This record gives sequence, structure tokens and C-alpha cells, in this order.
Amino acid sequence: MPKIYRNFNEWVYAATKNAPEAVQKNETLINKTVGALKVITFTSPDSQRGLIYASYFFEINGAPVNLELNYQRTSRNSSEYRAIPERIIESLEPYQR
Repeated sequence: MPKIYRNFNEWVYAATKNAPEAVQKNETLINKTVGALKVITFTSPDSQRGLIYASYFFEINGAPVNLELNYQRTSRNSSEYRAIPERIIESLEPYQR
């Protein structure tokens, strides 16, 4: 998380202001190590052409994480690309000090 934000919620709030046209989705994914994770996703509006983006914000054991996905709308593999972030989030392991 960039140091200009005091906490995770402030970081997510800034994301809503940086991309006001983005579609927000809140969901819970089950991580294999820590269990349920609240994930806030911002995606390109359906009407947008060209590059698709998705930003996934979540915390794992108190550590804030932002996972980004970008791909061309016309890609033959777009459905495969959309599934990758969820698989990553579900399989992440927390950093061990």
C-alpha cells in the first residue's frame, strides 16, 4: 500500500476517486491458508472498448494487497485471464517473518 494512505479503507476510497467509471464488486474468496478474504474489485465498464482492467484490493493477515489485471477485450483468452486473479488470491500464502 502506498505510504500516503493511512489504512486499507482509505486506499480503496482513493481507488473509487481515481477511476469513478469503474464497476465495484465486493465478494468473499476462500484462501487455502487463511480462510475467507473480503475482496473489493474494480473493473472496466462494459461499454468501454480496447483494454480491460481489473483491480483487486484485499488484506491477507493485515497486509494490504492490490492485484492488477489488464488484457485486450478482443483477446481469444479473455475468459481465461479473468479467472487468474481469483486463483491467485485463493492460493496466496501470507508472508512469514
